[in-house]
Amino acid sequence: FQGHILISFWGECVATAGYLIEQTPAMALDNKTSYEVLCGHKPSYEHLRVFGSLGYAHNQGTKGDKHAPIK
Repeated sequence: FQGHILISFWGECVATAGYLIEQTPAMALDNKTSYEVLCGHKPSYEHLRVFGSLGYAHNQGTKGDKHAPIK
């Protein structure tokens, strides 16, 4: 909600949050992840990327004026 994401993407946000929770160690599991308990080894975090990062569009035709309308 705070990221002003379109409501059509909220399902993806919830699924991503659930996935990340499953990859997070829990005290109830003796500081292991549920993945680690089920599979016997720690999960890899190499595939994770920033979700919902801030980005800017660059208008090449404005000669530096960031307030000029995009044609």
